[in-house]
Amino acid sequence: MEQQHPILFYDGTCAFCSFWVGFIARHDRKKKFLFASLSGRTAQEMGVANSIQNADSVVLFHDGHLLIRSRAVWKLLDLLWPGLWPLWRIGGWIPLRIADASYEFIARNRYRLGTSSDSCSLHNRENQPPFLP
Repeated sequence: MEQQHPILFYDGTCAFCSFWVGFIARHDRKKKFLFASLSGRTAQEMGVANSIQNADSVVLFHDGHLLIRSRAVWKLLDLLWPGLWPLWRIGGWIPLRIADASYEFIARNRYRLGTSSDSCSLHNRENQPPFLP
């Protein structure tokens, strides 16, 4: 059975992450994506935290696979704006170690890029499509 919607798991206490999730939700014109906090019930029920070590701030569940770091970002961009696929394919030429190192640098500094909060504005949307608990 094919998964109907990719699920983007994100750090729900990170304002920088929440900004980008909100950006993606606003630009997801075909409503392809569902969103869930990495610390939420959906992530726990799907075993995301147990499956991924050091997932940092973004995990994409797509077609039965968990994608992390730069692979998640490239796939997310490809699904969000498929017409720009040549740009996303260029990203595939960047060695994974370099792409992931760049991603990890941003992930380590994400709390400096935005304010951390225990209850982010996206949590107000929890249980409302496209946000999952």
